Amino acid sequence: MFRFSVAALAILLIMIPVHADVNAKPSGHRRTSHVAGKTGGDGKHLSAGKADAKVSATVMTTIDAVGPKAGKGGWTRVLRIGAWGVIVVAGMMLVAQRLKDRFLALEHGRVRIGERVDALKRAIATGRQRAETAEARVKMLETDAESVRREAQAARRRIVELEQDNAQLRADRTRAVEIEQLFTKVRVELDEMARTRGQAEPEHARSTLDQHLALLQAAEPGALIPSSVLNYAEQSKFRAILTWTKERKLKLLPQVSMGEYLEPSPGEEELRWTYNDRRADFVICDEQWMPILAVEHHGSGHQLGENWEKRDAIKAQALVLADIGLVITEDGDRKDIVRAKLDAEYARLTAESATGRRALPAQYGRGA
Repeated sequence: MFRFSVAALAILLIMIPVHADVNAKPSGHRRTSHVAGKTGGDGKHLSAGKADAKVSATVMTTIDAVGPKAGKGGWTRVLRIGAWGVIVVAGMMLVAQRLKDRFLALEHGRVRIGERVDALKRAIATGRQRAETAEARVKMLETDAESVRREAQAARRRIVELEQDNAQLRADRTRAVEIEQLFTKVRVELDEMARTRGQAEPEHARSTLDQHLALLQAAEPGALIPSSVLNYAEQSKFRAILTWTKERKLKLLPQVSMGEYLEPSPGEEELRWTYNDRRADFVICDEQWMPILAVEHHGSGHQLGENWEKRDAIKAQALVLADIGLVITEDGDRKDIVRAKLDAEYARLTAESATGRRALPAQYGRGA
């Protein structure tokens, strides 16, 4: 509706000046009527009335001069010009509408392009974040891969070690079987030797006893002389130990053969010959004469003999098997040092007795 109103208004605006040009008086035309000398009621000339009369006279004169034909051709020309004006206005309106539509389309496209640009920016930001996340993930995976690689290397080394250990274990088992077979063979041989020796011992013993008796009977009086059971250093230690044992109602024996106070358990008779000819410098017993402690004095000449370390080891191991304590004294030990060593070993044995590791007589552990 608005478009049609605008078109009609444009046509009227075009037709009015065109109509005026058509009906205008030609150049050189003379006026045939005049309106002049008229006054108003108050005796004055009316300017407006004169102007109106002048225009009316001009129009009438022009119409009379042109005639009907001139008026008809003018209106045709007006209509043609109006039609062309309508066409021009319609074209302009169509162009304007198309320009408007094009502008709206461009604006819409600009908005869509802006939205696409924003979407692309967001996509780029998201892609950048994903790329950073992927890069961090790749670094993490590389770190994990390095850790896995190190663990795999450690596992391979461990497998190699286990294979070596397994090979060593198989070798040890084979060696153990061989040793067990050898031990069985030696045990059989020892049993055979013991059986044979048991049969030969009575005759050999009789022969040895006869030889010993013959030697003694052939000797002159004075061939054997008494010797001190204890030397000077051992006597000093004996007095210190004796005082300590009396305070605890214990008994003290010097120079006792280990075969006198150690007995092999059933089935272990072959152990007797390992310690039977050894002796301890002092043996401390309870009131029932059961050995509790052995005291070994290492004087200045103790280490001069051959194989003294092995002899000491044999004595110590035999005492450990019998659960008998061992105290070692030296020449430089004073009485207080000797007592301190005895107290320490005595306390150890007492503690083991309290925990049930060693069964001791009821009197053991009581002071004087």
